[in-house]
Amino acid sequence: MKTFFKLTRFNCASCTKIIEPLSVRYTCSECNNYDLCENCYQLKGHEHYCFRDCLPDFDHQKYILKNKYLSFIFKAIFHTYSERLCFGTFNKSNEVSWLTYSEVYLFSLRFSSFLLNYLLKLEKKDNGENGKEIEKEKEKEIEKEKEKEIEKEKEIEEEKEIEEEKQKEENEDEIKKEKETKDGIELEKEKVEQKQKTTAKTKYRKKPFQTQQFIILCSENRLEFVMSDLSCVCLGFATVPITPNSNISKVNEICNRVHPALILCTAKTKALFKEQTTPIICFDEMEFNYRTPKVLGGVINEIDQLEKESLYYSDPQEIYTIMFTSGSTGNPKGSVFRNQLWINRIFEWDQVLYEMPRPHVRYLYPNLGYCGARESMASCLFYGGRIAICNDVTQIFEQVKVISPNFFSSTPRIYELLYSKYLEDKSQIKERNKNGGKTGKGPKSLDETQKNELVEKYRQSFGNRLLGVFYGGAKTSKKIVNWLELIFSDIIVRDGFGTTEAGSITFDYNIKKGVNVKLIDVPEMNYFKNEGCGEICVKSKEMISEYWKDEETTQKNFTKDGYFKTGDIGEYVDGKLIIIDRIKNTVKLSQGVFVSLSHLEENVFKQSKMIEHISIHSNPEYSFLVAIILPTKNHLNKSNEEFLEELSEMAKKFEISAFEIPKMIYIEKNIKKSLISSLFTVSGKRNRGNFYSKYQEIIQKMFKETNSILEKDNNNPKSVEQILKKNLQVTKINTSKSIHQIGGDSLTKFRINQIIKNQFGLNLPNFFFFIPIKKFIEYIQNPDLRFQIYSNFQPKIDWDYESTIDNWINIKNINNNGKIKEKAIKKRKLKFKNVFLTGVTGFLGIHLLLDLLNLKNTAKIYCLIRIKKINQNENGNRNENGNRNENENENGNENGNDKGKGGRNENGNDGINKAYKRIFSILEKITNLNNKIMKKYKKKIIPIIGDLSLPKFGLSIEQFERLERNCTIIYHSGAFVDSLLPYSELKQTNVFGTIEIIKFSLKRKIPIVHISTTSVYWYSDNIAKNENPLLKPPPSRLSGYSQSKWVAEKLIQEAKTKFGIPVIIFRPGSIFINSKTGYLPKKDLICRILTGFIKMNAFVEDPDCYFDLIPVDFYSKTIINFVNNKFDELLQINAINFSNPIQYNLPYYLNSYQSFKNTKLQNYTYKQFQRQLKKETSNPLSALNTLFQRSSLPRKNVIDVSTLVELLENKKIPTISVECLQIFFKYMEKNYLN
Repeated sequence: MKTFFKLTRFNCASCTKIIEPLSVRYTCSECNNYDLCENCYQLKGHEHYCFRDCLPDFDHQKYILKNKYLSFIFKAIFHTYSERLCFGTFNKSNEVSWLTYSEVYLFSLRFSSFLLNYLLKLEKKDNGENGKEIEKEKEKEIEKEKEKEIEKEKEIEEEKEIEEEKQKEENEDEIKKEKETKDGIELEKEKVEQKQKTTAKTKYRKKPFQTQQFIILCSENRLEFVMSDLSCVCLGFATVPITPNSNISKVNEICNRVHPALILCTAKTKALFKEQTTPIICFDEMEFNYRTPKVLGGVINEIDQLEKESLYYSDPQEIYTIMFTSGSTGNPKGSVFRNQLWINRIFEWDQVLYEMPRPHVRYLYPNLGYCGARESMASCLFYGGRIAICNDVTQIFEQVKVISPNFFSSTPRIYELLYSKYLEDKSQIKERNKNGGKTGKGPKSLDETQKNELVEKYRQSFGNRLLGVFYGGAKTSKKIVNWLELIFSDIIVRDGFGTTEAGSITFDYNIKKGVNVKLIDVPEMNYFKNEGCGEICVKSKEMISEYWKDEETTQKNFTKDGYFKTGDIGEYVDGKLIIIDRIKNTVKLSQGVFVSLSHLEENVFKQSKMIEHISIHSNPEYSFLVAIILPTKNHLNKSNEEFLEELSEMAKKFEISAFEIPKMIYIEKNIKKSLISSLFTVSGKRNRGNFYSKYQEIIQKMFKETNSILEKDNNNPKSVEQILKKNLQVTKINTSKSIHQIGGDSLTKFRINQIIKNQFGLNLPNFFFFIPIKKFIEYIQNPDLRFQIYSNFQPKIDWDYESTIDNWINIKNINNNGKIKEKAIKKRKLKFKNVFLTGVTGFLGIHLLLDLLNLKNTAKIYCLIRIKKINQNENGNRNENGNRNENENENGNENGNDKGKGGRNENGNDGINKAYKRIFSILEKITNLNNKIMKKYKKKIIPIIGDLSLPKFGLSIEQFERLERNCTIIYHSGAFVDSLLPYSELKQTNVFGTIEIIKFSLKRKIPIVHISTTSVYWYSDNIAKNENPLLKPPPSRLSGYSQSKWVAEKLIQEAKTKFGIPVIIFRPGSIFINSKTGYLPKKDLICRILTGFIKMNAFVEDPDCYFDLIPVDFYSKTIINFVNNKFDELLQINAINFSNPIQYNLPYYLNSYQSFKNTKLQNYTYKQFQRQLKKETSNPLSALNTLFQRSSLPRKNVIDVSTLVELLENKKIPTISVECLQIFFKYMEKNYLN
């Protein structure tokens, strides 16, 4: 047998000593190829979870394959890898919770016992009293068969003993050598042998049912599906998986064929079985809790007991599973996998044993109802790897980045999404160059640095463990293949071809070892094997031999000598097998979906009164269909548009998908007898080859024109409608329908959202894909209507759920179970030397940094920052619609030496230097910097290139835990501030970011200084008393930003009371200039309002418009002074409000400018002002025109600041005096007006 990554010896990462085989070692579940000897592990331990082992993986695999029966193979797997991590599931924050192999096995055995008892009760109930006689007869038959069974068991035991003796003889010399190498190895060997004997010897018992039971599994990807599958293996039941996107007719057909004993489903899929009388167990409604611990003398004893009850001998010829096809050709076909066949396909496919990379991590996103997904899962278990299960296909890219798998496999669809985004990014860089970028090469080229950065960005999106990328399942275009090879130039990029029936056939067009291939003639398509072309037929140990209860289809798809006919036309080119065509009427489009052309032609579109005949055509390189239509006599004069509308109506009537509707048609109106005779056989069957020959040029032209329409303005579409047409693969849009109704699946919605975000700067919530397209377009194109449209369609938000910390943080997943010694807190109170600061490039954040730098007792300031590449906001504070504290950062590290989570993007010295440059460029605006001061500050500042909204800030586990150990206090100033965006768009950063801060603090109870906002107050009388504004949920009229900060503050408050985290909360109001320099970010809301009026030379008399302003340097100095000198006192206070009791209205500010310039602004009414603003599109206020309704501008408020005044003692809150405004006007004229 061959091995891959073979390692027979291991080195201790601590003492570097060689760890011999059979010697105990501890392997880290996170660090790459990290092992510790037993002595070092006992003395020093390790920061991550480590599992105990003593053999290389390929020796484990040898042992597992000694078992000939599927149930015992799975048993051996879970015993062998018991301590390793096995399955992981994601929560809403895309964090992963892992179960070990022993936990998964235990839960599966518990579920086996539950299923067995459930079905036995059902059988007993069905039998009733009349069944007692039948039971007696059964018992007699069982007694008669017992003797036969005992004899059979003895024979099997004898065979096993003979095999064990042979194995002992083969290993005798090796064992002797191992005994001489090290003391204690013999003892360890005895333990291993004893464990293997215990696992190998299992009592063969008579199964509880005379006939094999069929269990239907229909579920989204979740742990219950996995455990149900494993439970059925233990019990010898046959599983029949059905994908959740199946229709009721397919489900009914499958149930009628297999007659299941039980249906296992979820709340979402339960409706598919509404016509079935079979008992149903819904995972979401189960009373039985398989996770509940049982006191049976510990896990090992419980497993032993459950194995005696629920583990049965699985006959090699019994059915393991039946995988049904989609049913697009009519009735679905059931591929039968017997136990021995599944063993051949998964565990012995190439007689290759692997020493897999450590850690061995895979990401499973296709539904487990598909054969490929279950194969991937089973093979990963065989190799002792761990699997993260995707539960939301729209989160693929985020979850992959978190998991960092070793291998990634997909149909072209996923890669096409990434490639389109890559082209958009590339186009933006070219545009930047054209508009005066640093390269000066114009829009046609990127310099090497830009190319490399762009490649690295997409390479790191798959994490830092990737060893191989695989594509297949549909024809992959050459441009996608070339792009994959560019992005992943340093690892394996491989094409695969296979079928459910035959398994894997080729890799990179080379026929896989053990697969026999032959070509057969297809004369009707002019393909002949003697010319090197023909239908591909395969034969191997991995191939099925039958379809379930469908002898006719079986004989049709298998040759007499046992070859399976794939339906694909292949050609040998330079020894490689290339697919050039498809013989079957079922075709596969470029996105990987199957379409039955004959079904659509005969059973759908030909049912129209307008259509006499229709011939639909596909091209594997495109994701749409075209058609030739022969109309009925009464409809010869109908237009193409009328026929397209008719196709849409028929599609709606027969409930087919959008991609099954031809996107362009040709109407043949010159219909003669000679034409009909050439296109149809004597028996009336359609001659597809003749159709194509007759209309070849027209068909090719339709494909090119349709593709051109769909790809028009691909990189920068001019309208929302064009974006929707391209991505929904339609040439016309019915605006009364929703995107979901037209056929937008989850990936299509994801793609549309990305384009809208890039072009319009809007991140659309999911419910927007279910509203009428007319409103969808209005929301994007008309900012004035956004709030109204959003309010009309937004789903109700459960504020109690959103603001309950237990829904987001599982305390059991935090080390120390949330406990901390009180002494540790007391010692730390006065030692806030190392600070973790978020929002550092924000307006308040940069001032907090400056004041922290000037503190003598501050040693290090860890600044979370993101490095943007294109169109970077220079201040990181405000955006086009309001304000934004810059805190959303890309992956990176703290010192330039360690790779971040992605390991590729903006890491190392280059990323750190950019971070320093960005921080100091903003510091220069608020203080005088010279080389001496910069050198001093640089020693204290440590940039952390990460992202507040990502799990663990997008850092690697090593970086995150090192940062956690070093920090003694957290200043959480980072937030996404935008007064126009809804809560759902701000939640990722403002709520999830705060949750990450709490998690970061939780293990060591690091104190948190949380920067909230006075906008969490929402009282109708505009008077906020000194009470907790979190007592009542925020109303819908409150801005999305205020709602998100309300939730964040409530979570922080709950973390303080529930987890005992030291928390101090400050609620700033509106922040104004640096009182010394006059600096106020150009895109700050207040700055935009004042500069906008002055640029327009406009004076609007609005005495009710007030600004509650306090200089930013007063905020920062006060906050830091309080924390360092009044820490204990602040811990007893709910929150400290910042508000200026002395507030001035808009005329005060405009009059101050008139006095400053000795000029006169022109008086406008509001209507005149709004009309003029629409003309001045370059005015800073143009993006904020929705605010300029009288009710939308700020009003005077009174917020209780008695606590602040008391803490200030003799100091006063500074007012915005005329002198203060003059400092700002000078800065404004110099930097913004000129």
